Amino acid sequence: MAKFECYKDMHSFNRNLMEDDYNDGQLYTVKLKNKVNGVSNDTTAKVGEAKDGSHKLALENKVKGTISELGGFDFESKYKNNGDMDFQSTWHFLNKIEGLENLNFKYEITGNTAKGLTNHKAGLEMDNDTVKSKILFTVDKNPTFNNESAVRTPWGFTFGTKNSLLVTDPTKAHSGEVSVAGHWDKAVQWGLLYKHAYAGTWAPKACSLYFNHENNGNVAGAEFAYDYASKKFDSKLGVKLTQEDHTWKFRVHGDGLLRAALQWQMHKAVKTTLTSSVNLKDVPAGKVSGIPLGWNFEVKY
Repeated sequence: MAKFECYKDMHSFNRNLMEDDYNDGQLYTVKLKNKVNGVSNDTTAKVGEAKDGSHKLALENKVKGTISELGGFDFESKYKNNGDMDFQSTWHFLNKIEGLENLNFKYEITGNTAKGLTNHKAGLEMDNDTVKSKILFTVDKNPTFNNESAVRTPWGFTFGTKNSLLVTDPTKAHSGEVSVAGHWDKAVQWGLLYKHAYAGTWAPKACSLYFNHENNGNVAGAEFAYDYASKKFDSKLGVKLTQEDHTWKFRVHGDGLLRAALQWQMHKAVKTTLTSSVNLKDVPAGKVSGIPLGWNFEVKY
């Protein structure tokens, strides 16, 4: 049976192949990661690709750790240079009570330091061998119910749902997702994601299908998606080739875009990645005047 993940990570196998290491839209990316006494501190600086003659600079800091006081709690905070902030905490005092061993209290805050940290959520999280679920309510005069659940079935796949609705009027604004992830003979992982909304009538938003196969560190996969609003299909094919000291990654889109990444593990604490892209339709048309290069440097200690 495939690894049992929470809802947001049910399709992490597809994200690892199709998204990680490419740093889409970035010209330069520098990451510094360190961990001291169980607390990790990650700082990322990004210089975006040129747009209208200028480059966008983005800075982000993430701190994650565990505190033993007050019954113990885990926390993760993210802060960006534009003022956006995200804080999540999981408190373990409930699971010290007999009969509530799998239950935790969660509190989350999101917002902008300049505009105010106005989005507060509180609720419960349950985590055991067959169910990973969390229920959160926004703390305001018009509370919103938010739920994410992943259930491990005895048939080798995981079933998940995600829902958000207005408590005072559930039929006014409701959005949801249904997700499934599994494998065939532990050789091929697959996933399905369906998104919908409800405002008086059901309205499908998007659906995606994922496949992934790994063999001796080499990975191949595909992603197919349909957007109901634009009535357009999108597809991606991805390949990851692992060598002794470096890794190649390629991703081809249905519209002809080809992205490539070459990563070196220069030291156990240092790795660097070169990225590039080209639209294959432009090659026979003679529209390729240059090959853009992006660079990512990461230090972890």
